[in-house]
Amino acid sequence: MIKNVFYFKKINSIGGVESFFYYLSKLYKDFVIYYKEGDPDQVNRLAKNVKVVKFKNEVIKCERFFCNYGFDISDYVEAKEYYYIIHYDSVASGIKPELDDRFKYIAVSKLAQKSFE
Repeated sequence: MIKNVFYFKKINSIGGVESFFYYLSKLYKDFVIYYKEGDPDQVNRLAKNVKVVKFKNEVIKCERFFCNYGFDISDYVEAKEYYYIIHYDSVASGIKPELDDRFKYIAVSKLAQKSFE
């Protein structure tokens, strides 16, 4: 069983979440990053530090599941704990927060927290 899984639908060539994953991967090795689409250079950069897997509709079993910007693969996940990381200002971005009773919510900033609430 995987200890920690981080999911990001689209890994871009540059961005805040991509930087978050990179710096996290420099500190910790006990997680896997799953994605659906990804910039090859960024995926390779992350893969130098941690396992990076393209999601192909497989069941993922883990202790902790972390996602952001949507729950689109959560039905494929069997986890003891579910976390949704709020990286954005939902008011300014126009992204409506998704809610799911399985998840605990973590905001990366006071602004993200306030707009989510």
